Amino acid sequence: MKKSIYKENGIFSLIKSNLFGIILFLFIFIFIISGINSLGSKSKDEEMKIAKDSINKAIVSCYAIEGKYPKDFDYLAKNYGVHINEDKYKVNYQIFASNIFPDVTIIER
Repeated sequence: MKKSIYKENGIFSLIKSNLFGIILFLFIFIFIISGINSLGSKSKDEEMKIAKDSINKAIVSCYAIEGKYPKDFDYLAKNYGVHINEDKYKVNYQIFASNIFPDVTIIER
């Protein structure tokens, strides 16, 4: 009796004979995708760090020039050229007194 060509050369037979290659491909694919996600996360963290550093430098410059810390973030933006993407980030600027360094928190929207 003849064997069916479908059973001998079917999809299961093809997968079984190439199982190592398929697993290797999936492993490499997952590795690349996780690497891309990691780069995006690092880029976002670096962007937040740069924004925080620029705000802190402007605060220190204001204190050195005027002898007091700025009353709010808008004052920094207007007089010291600090620009933050306000669609992407919210700056929480809290000052206790004019001679105490303000608390600055950047929150992603």
